[in-house]
Amino acid sequence: MDNDINKFILDDAEVGFWDHDIQNDTGYLSDAYKIMFGYEPHELGNSALVWQQIVHPEDKQAILDNLNAHIDSLGKQAYQGEARYIHKNGSTVWVKYAGRVTDWDEKGRPVRMVGSNIDITKQKLAELELVQTQNLLHETSRMAGIGSWELNLINKKLTWSKGVREIFEVSDDFEPQFNLQPDDGFAFFNGEATNLKLVNALRNAITNGVPYDVELKVTTAKGKDVWTRAIGYPDFRNGRCERVYGILQNIDNQVKIKEELQISEDRFRGAFEYSPIGMALVSLTGKWLKVNKNISELLGYTPDELVLKTFQEITHPDDVDRDLELLNLLLADEIESYHLEKRYFHKSGDTVWALLNVSLVKDMVGKPLYFVSQIIDITERKYTELALKDSEAKYRKIFENVQDVFYQTDFRGIITEVSPSIEKYSGYKREEVVGRSVGDFYQHHDDYVELLAGVMIHGRVTDFNALLKTSDKPMHISINAQVIRNADGAVEGFEGSMRNVNERKKAEEALVERDALFTKLSNEVPGGIYQFRFFPDGHSCFPFSSKGMADLFEIDLEAAKSDGWVVFEQLLPEDRKELMESIAQSFHHLTKWEHEARINTPSKGVRWIKGMARPELLSDSSVIWHGYITDVTEQKVKEQQLRETFDLVSEQNNRLINFAYIISHNLRTHSGNFEMLVNLIFDAENESEQNELLQHLKKVSLQLSETIMHLNDVVSIQTSINHQRRKINLFNYIEKTRDVLAVNQGHKNVELNNRVSPLLEIDYNPAYIESILFNFLSNGIKYKHPQRKAVIEIKAYREGTHVVLEISDNGLGIDLEKNGDKLFGMYRTFHDNADSKGIGLFITKNQVEAMGGKIDVSSEVNVGTTFKVYLS
Repeated sequence: MDNDINKFILDDAEVGFWDHDIQNDTGYLSDAYKIMFGYEPHELGNSALVWQQIVHPEDKQAILDNLNAHIDSLGKQAYQGEARYIHKNGSTVWVKYAGRVTDWDEKGRPVRMVGSNIDITKQKLAELELVQTQNLLHETSRMAGIGSWELNLINKKLTWSKGVREIFEVSDDFEPQFNLQPDDGFAFFNGEATNLKLVNALRNAITNGVPYDVELKVTTAKGKDVWTRAIGYPDFRNGRCERVYGILQNIDNQVKIKEELQISEDRFRGAFEYSPIGMALVSLTGKWLKVNKNISELLGYTPDELVLKTFQEITHPDDVDRDLELLNLLLADEIESYHLEKRYFHKSGDTVWALLNVSLVKDMVGKPLYFVSQIIDITERKYTELALKDSEAKYRKIFENVQDVFYQTDFRGIITEVSPSIEKYSGYKREEVVGRSVGDFYQHHDDYVELLAGVMIHGRVTDFNALLKTSDKPMHISINAQVIRNADGAVEGFEGSMRNVNERKKAEEALVERDALFTKLSNEVPGGIYQFRFFPDGHSCFPFSSKGMADLFEIDLEAAKSDGWVVFEQLLPEDRKELMESIAQSFHHLTKWEHEARINTPSKGVRWIKGMARPELLSDSSVIWHGYITDVTEQKVKEQQLRETFDLVSEQNNRLINFAYIISHNLRTHSGNFEMLVNLIFDAENESEQNELLQHLKKVSLQLSETIMHLNDVVSIQTSINHQRRKINLFNYIEKTRDVLAVNQGHKNVELNNRVSPLLEIDYNPAYIESILFNFLSNGIKYKHPQRKAVIEIKAYREGTHVVLEISDNGLGIDLEKNGDKLFGMYRTFHDNADSKGIGLFITKNQVEAMGGKIDVSSEVNVGTTFKVYLS
């Protein structure tokens, strides 16, 4: 009775159960087990091994391996898993199976095993559908150029999806950095304005909870500019924004398409309105919908008057039927367009002849919308057709008397017609020429073959030069020739003209000789003679350059003929801007150009050059200069030597010189900042930017006033240095110097670490400490290593009676073994920087020693330099 109840329960359950007597190879399969695979209870036997007949072939071995592992581990390893089975109807059934050995014999062999199968097909299909949906979503996002991002404000972590990384063209392992500073935070976004636009939107979202949706142009890691749409949503909890998340979409194509559509629309509107021919949109019933100015002028009606009429009303009665017949053929799709000559009635009543071209515009499903008509006034042509007939007779007369030779041939090249002027050209009678091959009259037969090939390939040849046989001596001629084709496009022959160019040839030969002489003379002139041409769009070239230009700049003169940058890139960067400004000045005012600059050539190194030229305005608004350039390096060296000699003679006035250089260094920096800030204020794009720059200007003004006060103290007290001392907070003076240097754009990417105690004060001359700090810090920036970020460390500590100011950098370093004894000499430089003057360290040493201190230095080339300034 119990067995029957158990069987009833097993058979009615949705789980398929099985029982396997392993040693006797008998078993039991529940009805649910069989129905699970589409079989009636009587269709499948009760052997537990039936599963091997219906399991999917690819999953069978995995089940067997699982079973063996269970038996080998004496049941410790579970027998369970997922597998596919073949349904009776051929479909796949996913099953989750489980079982275990319940009885073992005395030798540890399995006796009985029971288990169950659960149909998980729906679950599996749902999982597969979810995977497909996720893949589809990812692919859709990829195709749409969309990626997601999240900014976690708790842990300050910015996370990008694969889509965002693809937009920025970075690797999958790229980790974006988060920083709300406009200059550092979003390095991929293009330009300061765009950067601020995103930063302000993000700050507004974080502070005020306002979502944003902005369009930005970004620059990818590969330097590509791409338009994107950035959407962000803030997430607030307990009144605090904990994260901002959103999407970034590549909308570059949409923006470009929008721009192109706008351009296309503007182009069409302009083409329609200002077309040199009449253009109109006409309804299917013949009503004028839109007309351009040309049609109004052609027919004498205003646009408002025309839209009240149909084209039939103002068409000559004899031409209406033919026009309507063609319109009907167009509507029936029997023709794509048509054109005909027809007559309109002008508002004045006069007849206007026109060439009409009509096409049909349809919508996307092929439904006719309206006609596009192009109307060309041919009234004058019609009235001149008779005059053209009269002109044929005149043409014959001209043909007979023209100085050039006109000819025609058949397709074989046999002359069929030639003007009488051939007799003057060749000495042959006209009747001697007609009927003969054109090739008979060429001095060189290859010229005739080349001409014939050119005409056959291109259909026309102009200004082809050859030698013509004459009764006397060969003549230089210029030939124009073209193919004559019949209505079917087949070649019927050739026609053209010949002109005597003997005199032109002589002139060309004389020109070649003159150019050769000029080239020879220009190559003997010291320096380089050149022509330089500058176009309004900024493009430039050197149409002519003598050999001296190549020797001076060590360049390829052929390359300079198409691109003037080949020459300008030889200039030192700090001299290039000033030279280009001088060219611009001469360009705009057509004034004489004269300038000196430095170039850096591969073999000669840095050289001084001086150029002079006069401009000439050409018809295309470009300007060409004719001038020369010469090497003035020796002159510059002599000038430098003269200055050094003068400095040596004036050594006894060292204190006065020192003070002059303090003014030069301190005030020049402030004046340079003034000039730059004033220029930036004038160039500012908005009031906010102007206000910010004015604040910088105010700060520089205050610093200048303070510097002037300090310099005034130096002037007032000339005999006693001690009277010039005052309490100075060294930390604050370092920060002031940092601010002065920060205005310079070239000093922005510098890490300057002020390790000096904010409480440390020294008795020192303010003007001198400003000069000392400025020289050492600006040198640390100026001579930074090109392959790493500049880092400057500043420390101060007491050592005996001195306060030691220690300034260290990681720059180029100085070879002390080679240059140690010259380190603080006047005009001594140890690097190739074009702006190195060798003044700063000389001034600094004099200032420190004048105050009773000294300077120690340690340095290693390509590692860095440390200066210890003993402030007494």
